[in-house]
Amino acid sequence: MVASNHSATIETIPLESLYTDQGLLLTFAYANCSGACKPFLSSLHRVSLETLGLGTDYRILVVSLDPKETAIDMAGLSKQLGLHTNKGWIFGVVSNQDLIELQKLSSFWVKPIANTDQFDHPLALIAIRNGRIIRTVMDGSTNRHLYRELIAEMRGDFIPFYAQPGKTVLRCFSYDVNGNLQLDWGAILLILPAILSILIAIFIFRKPKNS
Repeated sequence: MVASNHSATIETIPLESLYTDQGLLLTFAYANCSGACKPFLSSLHRVSLETLGLGTDYRILVVSLDPKETAIDMAGLSKQLGLHTNKGWIFGVVSNQDLIELQKLSSFWVKPIANTDQFDHPLALIAIRNGRIIRTVMDGSTNRHLYRELIAEMRGDFIPFYAQPGKTVLRCFSYDVNGNLQLDWGAILLILPAILSILIAIFIFRKPKNS
């Protein structure tokens, strides 16, 4: 693929080199998009700032879904978003054959909009580990909990269950709006038996003896 790296230079990079030593979060967009591409990427950038490891444990690859665009076009997009010097982000283009193959493997679809230069497409996040797609999310969600799940999976961490879109699953810990750890209902249920045992023990201890 031809990409713009964090040094703001254009270079040819073997696609497989991006996921051999790190996890890779792949998404599709295009520089000429007048729809949701840029807001989506901006939102993805914000949520990535709340999770450690970008640029060291994993990278985010933005591939143009428009086969007519060039690496220079995508470099311009990265600059518009203020990500052209961020080593965790790579913007680029691939050959038409590779683009078709990537979209097929990830179940990503693109439909040209008649009489325009725009495309209809989902907003996708595709998690890749060791060259294999391990999870694809197509609903355009940049929810922080979902994002952390994707990153954990790319690191090889075990995820016992997934959050449903628009719903909060039962979990031991959560994070407030400032990113601070806070107790959640899952943890309360875990410690509830211990609390009940203590209360029962106190009740038995205080129970008056029969005369």
